[in-house]
Amino acid sequence: RWGLEVAQRDFFRAIVAYRSSLKMYPH
Repeated sequence: RWGLEVAQRDFFRAIVAYRSSLKMYPH
C-alpha cells in the first residue's frame, strides 16, 4: 500500500496550508 504514504503526505500539506490561511485571515 504505497499510495497510503502519499495520501498521508498530502494530508499533512493540507493541514499546513490550512493553518497558514488562518494566520493570514485571523478570526
